[in-house]
Amino acid sequence: MQKHLIRFFTTILVITLFLALITGVLVTLKLFGITAIAELPWATVTAALWWPAVGVGAIALLLIVGLFLYLLYATGKALFFS
Repeated sequence: MQKHLIRFFTTILVITLFLALITGVLVTLKLFGITAIAELPWATVTAALWWPAVGVGAIALLLIVGLFLYLLYATGKALFFS
């Protein structure tokens, strides 16, 4: 059960970080004025990805904290109640 839970959280975290990375790259390119790459509709791209990226980043942060607390709990349980 523990392995499945850790694998699930790791998968969610990797997907989240990948989406945040893509959004970060697009927004950074937009900020530096590089808008000619593949003639992307930048207003649509940034409007569509900006708030989900913020939400996804917040969820990723919560998952990281939750996973850290769970690992801390599991380590303490293994050390003190073995």
